[in-house]
This record gives sequence, structure tokens and C-alpha cells, in this order.
Amino acid sequence: MVASTELLNKITNMIVEGTILGFVSCASVIYLCTGKVKPVIDSVHKFDEVYSAYDKLMTGHARGKVVIEVA
Repeated sequence: MVASTELLNKITNMIVEGTILGFVSCASVIYLCTGKVKPVIDSVHKFDEVYSAYDKLMTGHARGKVVIEVA
């Protein structure tokens, strides 16, 4: 699954509002929004499933980014 425009807009808004964690740089968002980088998302987990997301990462079988949905 490739990041959608809607997801990128949400990330951009969260950076502008200051509600996103500091590990996402503005340059990363610019590259994502311009289509120069297309991240592969392995799976999306709800916040209350954070332990299963962590388990997925620790198995080494994730074929892309494991995303935690906060809202």
C-alpha cells in the first residue's frame, strides 16, 4: 500500500499544528507530498493495537512501514 494524499495531508497538518512526534522531518513530508518518495506501508494498527504492531516489527517480517493510527 502506498501512502495516500489524504494521509500525507494529515501528516502535514499534524506537523503544522505541532501534534506529531518530532521524528518526522519537514523535508520528509515535502518529498512524500511531491511524490519523490513513495513509502510502502506494511500495515496500519489502531492505537490500542500498539503491542501487536510492535510484535510485527520484532519478527522482522514487515515488508514496509508499520503505522500506528492515533486519531
